[in-house]
Amino acid sequence: MKVQLISTPNRIDTLDGAKKYCQDFARICYSGKDFDDVKEEIYDPKLVDGRLIKRGHHSIFDHFNMGFYFDGLPKAMAMVFNNEPPYTTSEKSARFTVMEEIPEAQKSLYDKWFGIIHSHIENYCPKSNYPKMYVKDEDGKTKIDKLSQENARYVTSVFTPAKIGYTMSLRQMNILANEFEKFKLGYEFNDRLFYEGMVPFLMSDVIRRFRIPGLESKARAGVKLLGGRVEEHFGEDVYSTNLKMSFACLAQNHRHRTIHNHIVDGWRDNTPTGYFIPPIIMDDKKLSDEWYSDLDSVAENDFPQAQIIDVAERGNREDLEMKLRERNCGLAQLEIVRVMDGLLEKYSRYVPEMEGLRGATCVTSGDGCKKGGCVFGSEMAVSRLV
Repeated sequence: MKVQLISTPNRIDTLDGAKKYCQDFARICYSGKDFDDVKEEIYDPKLVDGRLIKRGHHSIFDHFNMGFYFDGLPKAMAMVFNNEPPYTTSEKSARFTVMEEIPEAQKSLYDKWFGIIHSHIENYCPKSNYPKMYVKDEDGKTKIDKLSQENARYVTSVFTPAKIGYTMSLRQMNILANEFEKFKLGYEFNDRLFYEGMVPFLMSDVIRRFRIPGLESKARAGVKLLGGRVEEHFGEDVYSTNLKMSFACLAQNHRHRTIHNHIVDGWRDNTPTGYFIPPIIMDDKKLSDEWYSDLDSVAENDFPQAQIIDVAERGNREDLEMKLRERNCGLAQLEIVRVMDGLLEKYSRYVPEMEGLRGATCVTSGDGCKKGGCVFGSEMAVSRLV
């Protein structure tokens, strides 16, 4: 795995330089000087290491943002990072690009199901009714091609290498490094996360160069991707619930950084309780049986992205409303559309006005789709099969 530092404030590339940058912000709090005068002061390690870090004034290190490029980061490790706010991420999409860096057996299954699902989408969306599905984009791909990729990637491993741009603060980087060093092993999923993702991160020259002893989390320790069940609560202001979804769906859930999600069960030792099956092939028993059989073959020594896991979710109602408007949409991954619709149906039993959020934004706003690219329209945004 390649860990590359691609951006820092003022292109600072040394730890002392980063500490001086953060020292300047600390001096805003403690000095009567203007900021231009503070910047002229020399770096004082006794102030930074001897006072600020020891006394817990760690927020100043959040001013120093570090932009990383991770090449070959396991998808599951990306899920770890994407469940540790604050951060900003840009990830190569398996929904919109062809999966390539995968084992030969999985590549064979990926190609096979791409073809099968492609054929079914063509039957479901004939060109006479859905001409936009057949229009090629700048990469020569049609909407059918991309929807086929989106569904075929379910048979690939959640440890498939990914390419990611990721920005976090100097403080957050050190907090994560400390948590990774203490990560509990003993389960196959945990062991792979540690050795394939955390160790290469910790051993990289960049991370080792910017480690700061004593800069650790003040809150409950532990990687936030894994945790226990939460109580079922649907209130006027906050909610918490337990959901079932695939690894791939959880990755989509992580896009909403104001809402917390973590895996509860279905991950420890690879004994899957089930798999997500694309609705477009669900009613074909022969194909659905074949889908399950192929995923079982992947699960013998890996964790397929279709594998169903238990996920706990907690958040504020207003943040959920924002999430629903993005995910109850004809452009969103179908699985998360259905999971969120089920969550909303449950929530509205306790808070009836939440029922008004069911359906796509283009329905509730009355203005139609402003994003562009949707071919299903408001009536099929949630009920579609692909």
